Amino acid sequence: MSVFEFNVSPKYKKSFVEYTIVQKNINDKNVKVKRELVWRQGEIEVKITEEEFKKYLEDKELNISKLEGNEHILFDSLKKEDVLVFDDKFPFEYEFLSSFDGCSDDYYIYYEDGSDVEDSIEEEINNVLEEGDFYDLEDDHGYEIEDTIYELHGELDIEKK
Repeated sequence: MSVFEFNVSPKYKKSFVEYTIVQKNINDKNVKVKRELVWRQGEIEVKITEEEFKKYLEDKELNISKLEGNEHILFDSLKKEDVLVFDDKFPFEYEFLSSFDGCSDDYYIYYEDGSDVEDSIEEEINNVLEEGDFYDLEDDHGYEIEDTIYELHGELDIEKK
């Protein structure tokens, strides 16, 4: 069985975004903290078997006969609103390879059910973030990593391996 391997990165700087979500149950409510980290550049490896490629073509009704030379058509078909999202719904195997030079770091604190987080909890979380590091929530305060999602915005550089 053939396997196609690609390294995928955004063509332009500051177009690689990493979201990490941690969560903890406090007072019978799930508190989530989402970190949005914009990187100057990053790269993801994608592996696609020939069987997965054929099934994807059928499901999406794409009119290409082979993957080689049509990589951009395939990856563009995976985008939504010009964003390629790597999460648990991504149809192929992928692996984060690298990122460098984080240039923007934002945090969102919310309850899973959408209600407002109490000021005291939000203040406690913000203190941890200001005094230490995002991962201190996991290491020292009982939060668990729920998910990590990567987004590549705009045009892509696709390198066949």
